[in-house]
Order: sequence, then structure tokens, then C-alpha cells
Amino acid sequence: MRLWDARTGEYQATLRGHRNRVSKVVFSPDGTTLAGGSNRDVHLWDARTGEYQATLRGHRDNISSVAFSPDSRTLASASFQEVWLWDVRTEQRIATLKGHTDWVSSVAFSPDGTTLASAGRKDTIQLWDVQTGERQAILMGYTREIYSVAFSPDGTMLAGGSYKEIRLWDVQTEEQIATLKGHTGWVRSVVFSPDSTTLAGTNWHGTVQLWGVRTGESNPIFRGHTRVYSVAFSPDSTTLASGSWDGTVQLWNARLGKHIATLKGHTDRVYSVAFSPNGTTLASRGDGEVRLWDVVTGQHKVTLKGHTDRVYSVAFSPDDTTLASASRDGEVRLWDAVTGQHKAT
Repeated sequence: MRLWDARTGEYQATLRGHRNRVSKVVFSPDGTTLAGGSNRDVHLWDARTGEYQATLRGHRDNISSVAFSPDSRTLASASFQEVWLWDVRTEQRIATLKGHTDWVSSVAFSPDGTTLASAGRKDTIQLWDVQTGERQAILMGYTREIYSVAFSPDGTMLAGGSYKEIRLWDVQTEEQIATLKGHTGWVRSVVFSPDSTTLAGTNWHGTVQLWGVRTGESNPIFRGHTRVYSVAFSPDSTTLASGSWDGTVQLWNARLGKHIATLKGHTDRVYSVAFSPNGTTLASRGDGEVRLWDVVTGQHKVTLKGHTDRVYSVAFSPDDTTLASASRDGEVRLWDAVTGQHKAT
């Protein structure tokens, strides 16, 4: 893994020690620790100095998911049918969460850090007390694989996406609130709006569907793509952006359910979309370039060129000044988010 200074673009360190490909990388919320999952091990690094801290060993199969608790003190690592909880400070395993009968595909901490949700690919979503390691509930009813799980930002609801449906659960009562149907295939991604009022689900058949999470009522289905790879809500929850296999980005009014604009220009599939923190700019990436768009007018602002292969990820800095793009060509590039000027490689 390589570590970079996000403000200056200067290379800081190469973190070595993994014996296989690094499949999962996550920073702790406080920014002090970096965790990388590789094969059956999780490696911990000091994110400020790049110094190796520890290797968390013991899993009997490949790591499928890792997540830090909101206070950065606990790390969850999933492998095969188990989730392990680790004390980041002592580097000791503090709990083994058993109960799934198939691969654990996804783990997520609640916003307050007290509950962990783990999605078993072919059976259930299970809720765990992070403090005691005891299982609190088994959310049953799924008949097909579960590919995605997400807590609402206000911590009251949990969503799990499966085949042709999303199930919505009340976290406090552990009761199912609704089964949201309408998709014609696997729900690959679920995401709540920042105000926790709307849920978006996407599938590979090219549709994005919104639901009012309090009522369970289906809003209009957004059609127009051939396959949806990514969706994102604007910071004020009013606009939804979707990126597709067909090389376009669609903007939708999330409250009225109306199509706003189709953003064209990419020559390859659009793998990701991201709003700037102030909500005025949208970044989309796909082929060897990143495009910035004016969210209000839908007009193309600037194309960021320089990568020699597909761009797989983009992210804005919290102060709206810088955009980072990571590419298959092995480079991370930093750009001025306003002018599009290249700042560092």
C-alpha cells in the first residue's frame, strides 16, 4: 500500500508486509490507523508515519470485509462464516461472532458504534452487541443472496439488498418495516439519503428506484441506463446521480421523481459518481478521464485528463478545493476542483 499527503500530493511511504494482494483498505475515523486486508490477515499501520503496527491473524479463509467502529477503537473483520472484533489499541481479538451458515459478504457499524450488522450472503442479516459480542437479533426472511447492507445516517433503520427486493428493518425493535419490491434483478447497492428519508436501490438491469423509508412507498423508477454501477445523493438529499455501463450520468430530482438531465461525454462505462460537499459540482469517472459537471445546469465544466487507463474512484476533499482520482494506471492524481488544474501526481 502507498501513503500520500492529501494536501501536497507528496509521496510519504510504501507499506510493505502483505503476502498477497491487498483487497480491503480502510482508515480509522480518527485518521490514526490504516487497516489492510490481505488473504487471511489484517495488517495495521500508523497512518501518520507509515510505520507497521501489527498483523491480526487467525482467520481460516480470505478476508471479505473490514470496518472500523465510529470511535476507531474496534475493528471488525469478516471471513467465511465469522466476524471477528479486535481491540485496535491492544491488537487483541475480543470477540468471535458466529452464526452465519454462508459467506459474510458485508459488515457495517451503526452510527453510534454500539451495533454491528453482518450480512450473510445466502441467509440472514445478524445484529451484534459490539460491547459484549452477543448476538442481538437475526433478521430473517431472505430467500436469496444478500449483497449489500447499510444503516441510515440517523441510526434508526437498516437496509439489506437481495434478489428483486430490499428489506427495511427498525433497528430498535428489530422488526421488519417493509419489503421494497420493484427491481427485476439483484440489488447490488443500497444507499440512504443524508437526511434518512429516502432509500435508493440499484441493479444491473439499468434501473434506480427510490422509496420513502418512513412510508415504504415506492417513488418512480428511474430508467434510462443499460446497467447501473453507482448512485449518489447530493448533500441536501434533493438530487440523485447515477452512473452507468452505457457511459452516461443521469441526474434525477429525488423528491419529485423527475429526470433532470443526461450528462454525456464519457466513451466508456461510468464506474462512480460523487458530489462535492457544497453540492454544486458532480464528478464522474470511467475511461482515462474525470469529468466535472455543474449540478444546477447539467453543463460540462471541465475534463481532467492525464490518466492512461480507466479511472476507478474519485473523491472530493471536505473543503471542496481538491479532487482525487485513482486509476488502473497505478497513479493517484490531485486536481483543483474549481479550475480542473492538475496539482500533483
